[in-house]
Amino acid sequence: MSFSSQTKDELVESCKLGSTEEKRSLLCGITHAAGSMTLGRGGIGLQYITENSSVAALTVRLGRELYSVTAETSISEKERLNAVSNVVKFTGDGVRNLLNDAGYGVDGDEDFELGYIPPRLTDDESKAKAFLRGVFLGAGSVSDPNKGYHLELVCRYEKFAATLCDIMAGLGISAKFLPRKSSYIVYLKDGELVSDFITLIGAMNSTMAFEEARAKVAKLVGANAAEGEEEVVVTGGATAGLNLLATAFGNASLGRGGEAAKRFALKPGDEIVVSRAEHHSVLLPFQELSYRTGATFKWIDLTEDGRVRTDNLDEVITERTKVVAVTHVGNATGAITNIAPIIKRAHEVGSIFILDACQSVPHLKVDFHALDVDFAAWSAHKMYGPTGVGFLYGKRDLLEALPPANFGGSMVELAYMDHEAQYMAPPARFEAGTQPVAQVVAAGVAAEWMMNIGLENIEAHEKTIAAELLKLGDVDGIRILGPRENVDRIGTVAFDVAGVHPHDVGQFIDAQGIAIRVGHHCAQPVHRHFGLYASNRASSGVYNSVEDAQALVEAAKGIRKFFGVE
Repeated sequence: MSFSSQTKDELVESCKLGSTEEKRSLLCGITHAAGSMTLGRGGIGLQYITENSSVAALTVRLGRELYSVTAETSISEKERLNAVSNVVKFTGDGVRNLLNDAGYGVDGDEDFELGYIPPRLTDDESKAKAFLRGVFLGAGSVSDPNKGYHLELVCRYEKFAATLCDIMAGLGISAKFLPRKSSYIVYLKDGELVSDFITLIGAMNSTMAFEEARAKVAKLVGANAAEGEEEVVVTGGATAGLNLLATAFGNASLGRGGEAAKRFALKPGDEIVVSRAEHHSVLLPFQELSYRTGATFKWIDLTEDGRVRTDNLDEVITERTKVVAVTHVGNATGAITNIAPIIKRAHEVGSIFILDACQSVPHLKVDFHALDVDFAAWSAHKMYGPTGVGFLYGKRDLLEALPPANFGGSMVELAYMDHEAQYMAPPARFEAGTQPVAQVVAAGVAAEWMMNIGLENIEAHEKTIAAELLKLGDVDGIRILGPRENVDRIGTVAFDVAGVHPHDVGQFIDAQGIAIRVGHHCAQPVHRHFGLYASNRASSGVYNSVEDAQALVEAAKGIRKFFGVE
């Protein structure tokens, strides 16, 4: 779904209320922008053509409510992909009344002039806003924030364009117009003016804020966000994004998505590869996918200190491998995976490569294009944003080929009772239902904040803290789970205290005013690798100091003595 379409959908929702006069001005605005007169045996008619189904439905509702017209709707499908036009036809006596109200003077009540806008349609602020809203719905477009703000209203006549500029000026919006081929374009280029206009006509900027946030998050990870090229899908979190992929691959395996989706299909004899370091959010969705499709589930093992091995990739990733899903940074060990040879091997055999970026996006500077990953998932709350939202990156061509995984509103172009639905282009195809606007906007703020600090600065700061946290390994009876060297790792350090249960360790540390995480950290296979079921974990962020790390190390020295196991 284009940014313009999203904005129009939001506007239509705001059009449900308003006085009769405002609704009349609104419909007259749509009529000037998208309507044309027809002549037939039944007399004068009106025809509207719009690519937006919500605008078509609104036009029908207002025509029936205000003028008692007879309304017929149809779909005109264009040859180019996903291009459809909604055609609305008005007939009946009410058409003449509508045309007269709009200023076309079909009954000779006033002098007719092409592009004439009767003052009664815009003689107070509420009606002027309603009229402009109608013109935008009928013939307006607005670019996505990532491309730079730009809004256009296509007008048939110079007088109409000039009058629109006057109406907008009366509402504090300075617009210009220029000729373009056989029409005239009223335009706004200044970002603040575009934002003000969208708010003025009733969109309240939520769509704009949502897409602005998507663009910020995309910039953070080196992804595209320009309209028609978007590579970031909003999800309920990293877990939701990874499950989306596993479900979509399963749907492709059932033959859904057509020829393009066959690249994601799995069957018995095919292979899915993960690593032993994976969070359960990676492990379980793809393990379940193997059960559903009959594919063989395999994994890359770990080195003694918990790093993902890369010395036996030819043995694990074979010509039968179709999916490889690996963590960028171990959530338990803090170890940065050397993903380059894994990606290279996966692509050599034609496999899709999926990256769990939950622990890398907040702590490292990442560029998914440079890394050449096919898909990547991460969560907003780990990058200083809110809970309940996350993101899925996908190469644009792969997103276009991927079948949907969730179904409902906002992701379907055309739905029928008797044949298959026609789904929207990405990212809308994967964003069914009501969007978490507030959460996404907040995530965009977090992304911008991180970029302003500088990911290089964040990485350097946390590396300094990691150096202190790693001194936990010098304390008698404490074993670090993961690399001991402060190389190719982040400031997440898991440790085991001999003879003391992690829950007891956590309680003791909490009593010192220090917060750590205890448990298996949703990574049970990793703990089994170290011969454990659970551990303690210190995770650093930009808000931590070297003194915080030193305080933890000092407190840890007293754990075994307190529990009497020295």
